[in-house]
Amino acid sequence: MKKITLVCSAGMSTSLLVKAMKQFDVDNEYQIVCCDVICCQSAIIDSDILLLAPHISYLKEQYEKKCQDNHIPLMIIDNHDYAKLNGKEILKKVEDILKIYHKKHPFTVTLLHNSGGVMSDLIKMDMMKKLKDEEKEWIIESICIENYDFCHSDLILLEPHISFEKKNIEKRLNNQKIVLLTPSLSLYSHFNGRIVLDYIHENYPKSLENLKNKMKETIKYL
Repeated sequence: MKKITLVCSAGMSTSLLVKAMKQFDVDNEYQIVCCDVICCQSAIIDSDILLLAPHISYLKEQYEKKCQDNHIPLMIIDNHDYAKLNGKEILKKVEDILKIYHKKHPFTVTLLHNSGGVMSDLIKMDMMKKLKDEEKEWIIESICIENYDFCHSDLILLEPHISFEKKNIEKRLNNQKIVLLTPSLSLYSHFNGRIVLDYIHENYPKSLENLKNKMKETIKYL
């Protein structure tokens, strides 16, 4: 279930709009909530898309960076739709934006390695051969740590030989919603891409939740 968060200045109209949108979510595909600008920084971490009420559209630039760091799109609610509480039209626009966003930003797995990188390169090749249907839109890449920009991945698999770099990488990620995992050498040594893919399915969801909780704790004490 995807989460849609509407942000306003604590007005009643946004709560009414949430109710209007829920009426047209007939398949119960979305969790639709609203929050004020004070709580938004925490709420955005759990969201799949952020909607700004038109009267706070001046905050767009401020929230664009937060959305980019959390790998979600940002949408300004149309003034006419907001005034008319047009939940049907807003939900349709949200669905269109999510489809476009996920097409442009597929789930990206980065196998991070040192300048040698033979192990990661071979595992990547085998992973590409063994993708299941739901994985075929994934981007899987093998990149040297010296060339990585620390901003575009959803998941980083750190090659076991450079696991000592973990703390340094976490600092460079700078509280972005990017999961960092360090598979064991025994898992990599099989050179079996399917085993690595299964490892991702098992470990990514719970690691993402842990990361979200840590990010929220950081916000609390700012």
